[in-house]
Amino acid sequence: MTINGPLQPSDLKFTLIHEHILADFIGAEKCSKERYNADEVFNIALPYLEDVKSRGCHTFVDCEPAILGREWI
Repeated sequence: MTINGPLQPSDLKFTLIHEHILADFIGAEKCSKERYNADEVFNIALPYLEDVKSRGCHTFVDCEPAILGREWI
């Protein structure tokens, strides 16, 4: 299952299976949305994701747990 709906394994093609776009190791009790600007995170991460895609990556699995910043971007 993906954010865009279900996929067959054969649809995944070249996949990065355990990645993190944002990881804040300050600790769950201190992590908050005030620590990040979502637009800035997006603008910094996008060129790297575009580069990975240009190198043949078809599927990207972000394994970021909510307590390390996922819900803040």
